[in-house]
Amino acid sequence: MRGTRASLLLLSACALLTLLGACASSSHTAKGTPTFTDPKQAISVRVGQQFHVELAATPGTGYSWRVGQTQPELVVQTGARYVPPSTTRVGAAGRQVFDFRATRKGEGALALVSVGPGTNAPVGKSDEFRITVH
Repeated sequence: MRGTRASLLLLSACALLTLLGACASSSHTAKGTPTFTDPKQAISVRVGQQFHVELAATPGTGYSWRVGQTQPELVVQTGARYVPPSTTRVGAAGRQVFDFRATRKGEGALALVSVGPGTNAPVGKSDEFRITVH
C-alpha cells in the first residue's frame, strides 16, 4: 500500500511538471503579438517586432504551406507550427502558423506557397502579404 501511494504521488508530480512545461513552451504566443490571416490586410510592424501569419491548412492531405520569398528581405522566420482544428470532423482544416521578426525598415511582400505531397514545388496556390516595417 505504501509503495502504491508513493508511486501515485510521483506520477502526480510528473504530470504537474509536464503540464507546467507545456504552458511555458507556449509563451511565445503572448498576447499583444499581432496575427495576420488575410492577405488583403497589409502587415505593418516595427523593426524588432514579432508577428504571426496564420493560414488554413489540412496537412492530412499532404499539402502544406511554405514561406516563399520576401522582396526585399524585411523579416526572418523564427518558428512554425500546426494548430489542429477544434472539431473531430474528418477533413476539417486546422491552422498553420508562421512566426516572424521584422529585421529592417522597408516595404515589400511576404509570400507563402502551398506545396504538394513529397515536393517543394508550388501547386499553384499562394498568398502574398504586403508588408511595411517602420
